[in-house]
Amino acid sequence: MGELRRAGGAGRQARARRRDRRRGGRRPRSGRLVTTAAYERVIAAGAFCRPPSGAFYLYPDLEPLRPALAAQGASTGAELAALLLDRHNVAVLEGAAFGDDPSALRFRMATSLLYGADGEQRWQALAAEDPVALPWIAGALERLGEALRALAP
Repeated sequence: MGELRRAGGAGRQARARRRDRRRGGRRPRSGRLVTTAAYERVIAAGAFCRPPSGAFYLYPDLEPLRPALAAQGASTGAELAALLLDRHNVAVLEGAAFGDDPSALRFRMATSLLYGADGEQRWQALAAEDPVALPWIAGALERLGEALRALAP
């Protein structure tokens, strides 16, 4: 699956901000900052995941958590997606929906859904220098981290 990371380093968001500023002095890309923050939660939970490259999607692989997930009744991507939704209110799409092996513990996660519950919050997130610091995004990221950590107690 190409380069996969398992250990996230501190300062990833700061590096993303500096890189964006070098690209013509533009404000940081909100999508990249939020996606990077979500990526850090995925990695901290023990999953494999490609580092974000500017998109709003992550495609985590929870294979390292297979024994813990099996104990909770999740041994396929569909069962993992159902577990995340039913027990943790986290909606993801199983990897099989994109042609992945149905037994793979992978899913696609749209981080743009973390931007807010309404148009006003989403606009504020897109305009923010540091959208991760906005209370609704910080709260959503915390809930995501908690849900992922709960998968492998």
